[in-house]
Amino acid sequence: TVTSDTDTRNFGAKAVWSVADQDTVSTKTLFYDEEWFTMNNLDSSLVFGDANSDGKTDVLDMVYSTFADSKYKDIRAVDYDKNYTVDENDTTCIRGEILGIKEKRVIILTDAHLNSMAEQNRYGYTAEERIDIMIDRLKQYDRRNPFDEIIYLGDLSLDFLGEGTGDYQANGQNYSKKFVDLLREETGKTCYFIPGNHDVYDNDTWKEFVGEDRQFSFVSGGYLFIACDNFEDAQGRDWVYSTTDVAFIEQEMAKYPDLPVVILAHGFKMANESAEFKELLKNDRIVGLFQGHDHMAYVEDLSSYDIDKTIYHAGQFFYTDKQPLGTQMWGFCDVILGADGINVKYIEPSVVYEIDGSRINYPYTESLEHFMPVK
Repeated sequence: TVTSDTDTRNFGAKAVWSVADQDTVSTKTLFYDEEWFTMNNLDSSLVFGDANSDGKTDVLDMVYSTFADSKYKDIRAVDYDKNYTVDENDTTCIRGEILGIKEKRVIILTDAHLNSMAEQNRYGYTAEERIDIMIDRLKQYDRRNPFDEIIYLGDLSLDFLGEGTGDYQANGQNYSKKFVDLLREETGKTCYFIPGNHDVYDNDTWKEFVGEDRQFSFVSGGYLFIACDNFEDAQGRDWVYSTTDVAFIEQEMAKYPDLPVVILAHGFKMANESAEFKELLKNDRIVGLFQGHDHMAYVEDLSSYDIDKTIYHAGQFFYTDKQPLGTQMWGFCDVILGADGINVKYIEPSVVYEIDGSRINYPYTESLEHFMPVK
């Protein structure tokens, strides 16, 4: 086992890990950022094999499923061309270079509103054509900038609309489910879905086709994401806002006490929020918030509430409320989760729109770069 930082300097690596007998030793030691610590069952997170067919066991990679509760969950061995060989007695220490916390890219997307209504066509496209464009542009972006997951911030459909005219209300058609299935199947990505004010199914029905409760949490890239349902009490109508569930957020934060936190919802209305929620947002563990709902991309500064945080509004893929029309169109958020914080920018893919009878070739655009620091 490596026992001093002298070994680290001699090896020339930012960090080293060591392992003895892969079959019998369940406690390993890792040196990371000048800190020694021990993890139990680290051996189950190593991938072994004979990579070079020399009859000896090589360490091929580290997987991080067992690091789910740790800020070190995205540590990976990186020198894949130089596998580290165990001797024939399986007792020699293996040393591998480690990059440290690996940056992770996710896409945040919102307000695509799949529906069957001709009157809801936008900019020269039916809803189906628009969703096809969205998926095509996500695939194009993934080829240039590979991402791991999609987080969808609500309004999958128009299943609940106005005075009972939504697809589900009027015809029993569940376009929210169609959208969930389509996005998962076409992108092949892990997708998380938050309900919006047009997705007001009861929790059991929602969970049946989404796979999660209307409120849930998950860990990604060393961050705890807490998804809140701010429209649960809409009872079949839209545009009914309920304040954020502070008890649920605190409950989920307690499960992962060492992780920085991101809070998600379809929408936040800070002027209507409880004093408890505003106080909670002052907690240094909370890095920032993301929301959809208002069909625009912008950064909302919460300093007027004496909160040193921001809400990133994630745009739309339906119709824009940004004026003048044509200055900000369909898009999604590129989100990079790093050790020091979260980098976000709004991506508007190239699309030909029909606006006021004219065809406009809207260029690929990146804007609204924003950093949310980990404190």
